[in-house]
Amino acid sequence: MVMPTKRQRLRIAHNWRRKNMVQELGYYREIRKLFLTWYLNSILKPLAKNTGLRFDADEEFLTAAEYAAAGTLFENAAEEWPEMVQTFTIRMMKRANNIANIAKIEWSKAMGVDMSVNPFASEPWLNPPLRAFQDENVALIKNIGDEAFQKIGTIVENGYKQGISTKKIAEQIANVGDVYAGYRSKLIARDQLGKLSGNLTQIRAEISGVDEYEWSSSNDERVRPEHEIWDGDIRSYSKDSPHPGEPIQCRCVALPII
Repeated sequence: MVMPTKRQRLRIAHNWRRKNMVQELGYYREIRKLFLTWYLNSILKPLAKNTGLRFDADEEFLTAAEYAAAGTLFENAAEEWPEMVQTFTIRMMKRANNIANIAKIEWSKAMGVDMSVNPFASEPWLNPPLRAFQDENVALIKNIGDEAFQKIGTIVENGYKQGISTKKIAEQIANVGDVYAGYRSKLIARDQLGKLSGNLTQIRAEISGVDEYEWSSSNDERVRPEHEIWDGDIRSYSKDSPHPGEPIQCRCVALPII
């Protein structure tokens, strides 16, 4: 092994974070598309067709029949969402495997490993953490639909009972969709792929007998103050906490120290 220079290690860390961010953006867009497909086709469009809940509606109010129809539509939407999330696991695990490959390649480079004879080419230990990632992400993504569903149900129920116009109810429902298709989807993508990268890096280091690492942050305005302070510090998996990727939405990486 030929250990990279300090400048080379900085470049490795930069490329590692950049590649992770590309995957996070792609994952966010996929989660957003999944949610919006369900939200539009299973909730908004059926509501507009069967209850008059539309943005261009006049100052009308939900009738008892329309309120009952909305309840039936919600039941159908609630059944469809878990099935859509399960189908989404193929795309989910493609992103997870991409993150695993990036972590392996960049960590190996930081170790000075010759990639043509990479001893980490076969890693059966990856399977348990990848399965755990799938289980966690299925639950998290399912939860954004469940939460949105509950909020929309409450909006429609309150709108009916309080005599709120169908136009205003439709606007409130749209606002719920914006939150879950935007911030919540992005939070899952950023946080979960960062955690996976950090977790796999720690396991790989422990299996290889490497306890120490150099904390490498993004050095931008989004970095936590303590992570900025730790940038460049030599830390230990066995003695220190937290580690890169563990805090929510952490983009830092751990460069191995031999």
